[in-house]
Amino acid sequence: SPTDTPSGRVSGLGLRWRALAGPTVDDVRARCVVLRARTGWPVALLVTTVGGFLAFLDVTIVNVALASMQNEFGASTNDIQWVATAYTLTMGVALPASGWLGERFGLTRVYLWSLLGFAAVSMLCGAAWGLGPMIAFRVLQAIPGAVIPTVSMAMTHRIVPPDKLGIGVAVN
Repeated sequence: SPTDTPSGRVSGLGLRWRALAGPTVDDVRARCVVLRARTGWPVALLVTTVGGFLAFLDVTIVNVALASMQNEFGASTNDIQWVATAYTLTMGVALPASGWLGERFGLTRVYLWSLLGFAAVSMLCGAAWGLGPMIAFRVLQAIPGAVIPTVSMAMTHRIVPPDKLGIGVAVN
């Protein structure tokens, strides 16, 4: 019968049981050290900061464009406000899942998928043909929009050296 050994191998099967459970915190930290050594932490910080900034910038852009959208869609003021409100409410609901997603699937993977999802749904928002689809697309856009800044901040804590963490958090 297979038994766990101190080396992390399951005797008799030749498999690493740790690999089946996914990366540990130590594995992720080791990858971050390699990334920091290869590119330097400022480059990695810049990449995560730009993504987090885009998600927050989207809120401002839409608020500025509400009057134009109201004219384009022929919507009332109460109806057009749902474009911004739906995004904000969905962000509040999706935000708590960010930490779980980062731990479950890895911060880098979640960050990249969130960026791709955010970009794809942003294109859908740009192609919206009416108020209803625009609100629906904004709801979909808010899910990765909530994950990006949270995961970005978690990545900052892992990428930036401890003695430079104050600078890293301030930039992010």
